[in-house]
Amino acid sequence: MPAYLHFIKEHGLNHLARCSHTCTPKVKSMKKYILHFVVLLSVVSLVSCAPSYVVRERPREVVYFRPPAPARGYVWVSGDWVWNRGNYQWREGHWDRPHRRSNWVDGHWQNTRGGYRWVPGHWSRY
Repeated sequence: MPAYLHFIKEHGLNHLARCSHTCTPKVKSMKKYILHFVVLLSVVSLVSCAPSYVVRERPREVVYFRPPAPARGYVWVSGDWVWNRGNYQWREGHWDRPHRRSNWVDGHWQNTRGGYRWVPGHWSRY
């Protein structure tokens, strides 16, 4: 069963997937495309809703001890600033296995009109 039909069933939208026997193939096809568009639009809008918090001053630089790698081939995933209860708080880095065909990109502070916001680190495909 296609993913969009699972979505419809889970959210009680079965009436969107049904078409009576009087529907022409063209109407059925149109309903299918509209349904695909609505689901795609919903997913895209949810993904773009990641919160971003701005502070006037960047927190002080954190100095910490990086432990030795647990095994050969591991990549250091740098620490991150996470928003918690109105403040950015430091979360320690860790060693991780490299993701397939990806490099780790460290997070950084970005200067914005109202102050600074943290851009989290992430795996970037190459």
